[in-house]
Amino acid sequence: MTTPPTTDLDEARALRHQLADQLAEAGHIRSPAVDAALRAVPRHAFAPEVPIQKAYANDIVATRHGDDGSIISSISAPWLQALRRRDHTSHTEIISCGGAALRDVPRNPMARGGCGVKNRRMHEVELSDGIITLSPLRLDDVEAHLTGEDELLARYLNGGPGTREGVEAYFRHCREQWAIAGPLRAFGIRAGADKTLAGTIDLRFEGEGLTSGQVNVAYGLYPSWRGHGLATRAVVLVSQYAASESGQEAVIQVNPDNSASAAVAQRAGFAPSKQTQSQDGTRLDWYVRDLRIDPQ
Repeated sequence: MTTPPTTDLDEARALRHQLADQLAEAGHIRSPAVDAALRAVPRHAFAPEVPIQKAYANDIVATRHGDDGSIISSISAPWLQALRRRDHTSHTEIISCGGAALRDVPRNPMARGGCGVKNRRMHEVELSDGIITLSPLRLDDVEAHLTGEDELLARYLNGGPGTREGVEAYFRHCREQWAIAGPLRAFGIRAGADKTLAGTIDLRFEGEGLTSGQVNVAYGLYPSWRGHGLATRAVVLVSQYAASESGQEAVIQVNPDNSASAAVAQRAGFAPSKQTQSQDGTRLDWYVRDLRIDPQ
C-alpha cells in the first residue's frame, strides 16, 4: 500500500465524509459500524495512481486491465462495499474489502447443504416457462443493461445510475458467485426466441434481516418490456428454483412508493407480511411466500 501525501489528508477526510453521507442518504449504510469504517478508511491509499476525487467517487476504481482493455481487477464500488459489509463491525474488514480486487472477493464455500449444489455447473442453470428464459448474467449483457436502465431502475433496484466500469465489475462478481455457489444468484430475464435481455432478477440466500431458510428476491425490467407480465413470470420461476435449492420462504422487500413491484409480488403469490425501516428512515414493505408449498 502506498502512503498518500500528507497534503491530501484534509481533502481525503472531507471526501470520505461526503461519500458516507451520500451512501447513507441512498440507504446503502444500515450499520453504525459500517458508517464509522467508511468515514475512517483511507480509500485513496489503495488507489494511489488515480486522482483523489476519483478514489472517493461512488464507483469502482479499475486497477488492472487486460490486453483488450477490459477490467480484470478493481476496487469495489463504495455502495457495494457498504451493502456487502453492512452486518460487519470491523474497520479491518472494510479496509480489506476496499483494497481487494473483485476477483479476490472472499469465497463463500457455502457448502450450504441447503443450497442443493451437487457437483454441477451452476453457471449453466437455465429456467424457462416457454415465454421467458432465466439464465445467469453474462459480460455480454452489459451493453443491453446500460441501454435499458432508466430512472426507476436506478432508484429502486440499482442504488444509482450505472457506469460501464461499475456494471462490468458487478456482472463479474455475479459470475463468480455462480462459480462458487455463493449466496447471490443473479439471472438475466430473457424474452423471445432470440432471448433478448429484458431485465434482471436475483436471489440472495443470505442478507440483512433474513432468517435461516429465507431467500430475498429483487427484480427489474427495462421500460419497453414492462406491462406484459414478464416480471411475474420471472418471480414464479426463481421461486421454484429457490425451493429446489432448499429455500423455505421467499421474501420481496418493496419501497411503498413502488406500487408496480408490490403488484408483481402479489400476482406471484406473495402475501403482505411485516414492515421494516432502513437506516435512512425508508419504509420497506415485506411480501413473503412459503416455498414449502409448491410454488406454481
